[in-house]
Amino acid sequence: MSSPNIQVTERDLKILKLVAEYRFLRSSHIPLLIAGSKDKLTRRLSTLAEIGLLERLSVRRAIRSWGGSESRVYGLGREGARLLQAKTPLPFDRLGSLARHQQHESVEHELMISDFMTPLAAACRRHEHIRLIDSATLRQAVFGKPKTFVWSVSVTERNLPRRLTVFPDHAFALWDTRRPENQQPAYFFFEADRGTMPVVRRSFDQTSYFRKLVAYHETWRQLLHTRYFRFPNFRVITLTSSRERLAHLLEVNKQFNDGAGSGLFLFAEQAALQTHGNPLTLPLKSGRGEAVTRLADG
Repeated sequence: MSSPNIQVTERDLKILKLVAEYRFLRSSHIPLLIAGSKDKLTRRLSTLAEIGLLERLSVRRAIRSWGGSESRVYGLGREGARLLQAKTPLPFDRLGSLARHQQHESVEHELMISDFMTPLAAACRRHEHIRLIDSATLRQAVFGKPKTFVWSVSVTERNLPRRLTVFPDHAFALWDTRRPENQQPAYFFFEADRGTMPVVRRSFDQTSYFRKLVAYHETWRQLLHTRYFRFPNFRVITLTSSRERLAHLLEVNKQFNDGAGSGLFLFAEQAALQTHGNPLTLPLKSGRGEAVTRLADG
């Protein structure tokens, strides 16, 4: 329960909203998203956890690599959910308490998204011309409410029609202020690939990463992004777990466009992001195997 001796500030509410949006954040992520002293923010996270507004993750292996040994992982606590429910229109049906969502696979997957998006937000704040349109803002602009990006697409596999559901891990856009005012931002769907899903399987009845790529490719080919979301463009970024996995994804991508691969897809390795630090300038590979050195070029 919240302590009557601790007053919840506007900055506290901002922290809670960010944790609600990302589901799980490392303590090292928070200073990338909120201005202020890193030490003071870290202490405040501990305080918010002590009064039940946040929950601190107890899985030891999650407290590693990104941000060093002092980096801890936080989710929204029950008291924090109640507080935000009274103040914001965030989609709390998908949140819930960390205590009910502490499965290792889910946490690691959500953190992989945060590991990309939080340094991207920080890089855009530092950049003179590139602005990030975050997922919450983008959903509000498209749907007029906090609705999730999810859609169905028709595909043909072995001459049989099928319907596949596309549920991106994240969505965002980048706006270059040097572009003409009537020019649209560059839109992106993001996938965190921890390497646990088979890349290819014998049937589309079974989940595979290639099936996911096919669904995105057919979405683009059928112009569903313009029909459903009014996006004139989009690309799909996959952050994957290893160099070997990345090579495998590029290889299966050759099944598009008669062996040439598809430039719709962009791929990066997790370790490269950790070393490089800035997603805006992180070297990427397109599905055609071409080097893409500037994400904002879309």
